[in-house]
Amino acid sequence: MKSSRLSDLFSRCIDHRPFGAKVRALLSACALFLLASCASVSSQSKKVQHILFIGNSVIYTNNLPAVFERIADAQPDATTYDVDMFARGGATLTELSQDPRVLDLLESGRYDIVVLQEKGGDDLCLLVSKESPDCVALVNSHVSLANLARERGAKVLYLGTYQLAPGVSRALVRAERLLGDQMTAQYIEVSEHLQSLRRSEPGLPWLHADGGHPGIATTPLMGSLIYEALNASPPVPFDLCIGAEMYTPKWNHDGVARHVDGVSEIQPKRCLLSKSQMYSIIQGIEVKQPVINERTGF
Repeated sequence: MKSSRLSDLFSRCIDHRPFGAKVRALLSACALFLLASCASVSSQSKKVQHILFIGNSVIYTNNLPAVFERIADAQPDATTYDVDMFARGGATLTELSQDPRVLDLLESGRYDIVVLQEKGGDDLCLLVSKESPDCVALVNSHVSLANLARERGAKVLYLGTYQLAPGVSRALVRAERLLGDQMTAQYIEVSEHLQSLRRSEPGLPWLHADGGHPGIATTPLMGSLIYEALNASPPVPFDLCIGAEMYTPKWNHDGVARHVDGVSEIQPKRCLLSKSQMYSIIQGIEVKQPVINERTGF
């Protein structure tokens, strides 16, 4: 209902001067009608974007899709996200590009956004052995998956990984950016943000207990970077509490994890990070990262 019609109806309600029982009933009915109308308008204005994450344990450890949805749900905007995931531990995009289940998901046309993530460090071949058969296959698989997603109407994001050694981290970012350009995808840099935040906030759990996979702080870092890429601004900090299962690196599920499975409250809701900790992470993603020399990669 248009706002002018709501205003007219409200005026008709309050113009009844007598205060008898019938008038009070009329006023109550009008108020309820207005509230229902506003709720209906709000519900209809909500946009739902369908996202598919494709990758490996970097995205399923701590359930990045569910964490991203929780970040988006906490924001004061009109977009919600319904996220599915296809992930397998240790998988490369070269391997996943040959899985008919992945191709079927992309060809379905269901997804508005596709997030691709490669096995950590493999992109470095672009700097050291780009003519090798494995590196050529890596590039071709990235490009083919991105093209297929776009052909079915999806926006493509290329989610970076990370390396802990500073020099290797800078080289990785350069290689990932080069590959993102070849994919014509929006590149989301992770490694240098993680480097910076580990220096400024050393007390946060950046790494899993195994010392390599994402920790409870790195997963919302990635989720916040994805949110920023899609909305052109970082998320508003909040207490990160979630009911979805936090998968470990040993999660042995091979294939699709649907939205409904990822966000159902199969465990008691618990808080992972406080609002102040989320503030530190979000402040960190706004820090301008150093320019990497295109010749040396450092």
